[in-house]
Amino acid sequence: MKVYDKEAQQGSNSCQLNNGGCSQLCLPTSETTRTCMCTVGYYLQKNRMSCQGIESFLMYSVHEGIRGIPLEPSDKMDALMPISGTSFAVGIDFHAGK
Repeated sequence: MKVYDKEAQQGSNSCQLNNGGCSQLCLPTSETTRTCMCTVGYYLQKNRMSCQGIESFLMYSVHEGIRGIPLEPSDKMDALMPISGTSFAVGIDFHAGK
């Protein structure tokens, strides 16, 4: 990842106005194009600009921590930010309120 001083930059990019139309992350790929992406726990909708929360996922423990993956086989993104610092968890309980 590179970080630039906004004041020292010349020109423009496609994410400058209205976050490029992206609901979460806008990544400029050239001066005139951009790619929208979503944070952990969300997936990019068919319009390639809006993010939707993952509704169902499997939470599981492995020797280095706790992870979550979507139940949709075609989705390869993490559904939960990996939780590290736990060792050999034997039980997990999760309650999500609406």
